[in-house]
Amino acid sequence: MSKERIVAVVNPKASNGAGGKRWPKLEKALREHWPELEVRMTERQGHASTLTAEALERGADMVIAVGGDGTTNEVLGGFLDAEGRNRFPDACLGVVANGTGGDFQRMFGALAPLAQVQRLAAANIRTVDYGLVRFVDHEGEARTRAFVNMVSVGISGLVDAIVNDSGRPLGSTAAYVGASLEAISKWRNQPVTLRYDDGDAQELDLTLLCLGNGQYFGAGMHACPNAEVDSGQLEAVLLDGFRRRHIVGALGRCFKGKHIGYRGIESKTVSKVQIDPREGAEVLIDLDGEQPGKAPLSVEVVHAGLRLRIA
Repeated sequence: MSKERIVAVVNPKASNGAGGKRWPKLEKALREHWPELEVRMTERQGHASTLTAEALERGADMVIAVGGDGTTNEVLGGFLDAEGRNRFPDACLGVVANGTGGDFQRMFGALAPLAQVQRLAAANIRTVDYGLVRFVDHEGEARTRAFVNMVSVGISGLVDAIVNDSGRPLGSTAAYVGASLEAISKWRNQPVTLRYDDGDAQELDLTLLCLGNGQYFGAGMHACPNAEVDSGQLEAVLLDGFRRRHIVGALGRCFKGKHIGYRGIESKTVSKVQIDPREGAEVLIDLDGEQPGKAPLSVEVVHAGLRLRIA
C-alpha cells in the first residue's frame, strides 16, 4: 500500500446533491488504494481552496478534488499564492469528476466516478500547464484566478448569469443548452479590442472567445478540440460578429467539435491574450461554469506548473 499522504476534498452538493449520495461508495473504493485517506467536506463556495491549502501546508502529497469542474478549479486555487504561483510544486492534484458535467475529465475519456477511482490509482503523474486570468470582479476589484480547463468570454458569461439568476444547476447538457438558447435570444455582440501574444490589436464585435487548456466546456461541448494540457499554449477559438441564427448553428456543431471553420470560426494557439471592452460594453467571463466578473482581462499560460493525476 502507498505511504503517500492523500486528502480528498469533497463537494457533497455536486451534481445538485447526487455527488454526495455517491460519495460513500467512492470513499470505500479510494480507501482500497489509500487506507489512510483523509477527507474534507466543503461547506460553501471557495471552501475547497481553503481546505486544499491547509492540507498542503500540513504535508499532503496529493489532494483529490471530488466534485464538479468548479470543485477542481477551487482545489487548484489552493495550490497557488495570490500572484498565481504554485506554492507546492512537489504535490499533486488528483481529480475524480463527481459532478454532472465533468468537462475537464472528459478529455481523458469519460468514465463513471467509480471507474475513475480504479484508473486514478494506476495513473501516472503528469506535469501540465494551467492558466491565469486577471479580470475585474462585480465589485470592481482586480482579481487573479487560475484554471486548468477553460476560460471563455462573451455569450458564455451571459449563460452563467442566466443560470445563476434562475437557481438552476449548471452542469447537465440539457440545462446548459436551455440556458444557451435563452442567452442567444437576448444576445448583443460586444465591442472589444483583442490582442493575441504580442501581435496587433484587433477591434471585434465579440460573440465568444474560448481559451482552452482542456477541450470541453458546457457539459460536453467540444469547444477547443485541439487543446493540449502540456503544450505551453492555449487553443483560442473565436466567434466574431455572429448573428443569432449562426450562434445556434455553431452550438449544434460544437458538441462534436465540428464548429471550427463554420462561418469563419477560427482556431489558433496562443500563450497570452488581452481583451479590453470598448464603448462601455460589459463583457462577462465564464471560468469553469462560474461567472466571477468581467473584462478587461488578461490570460496567460503557466507552462509545466502543476503535477496532475487523473483517470
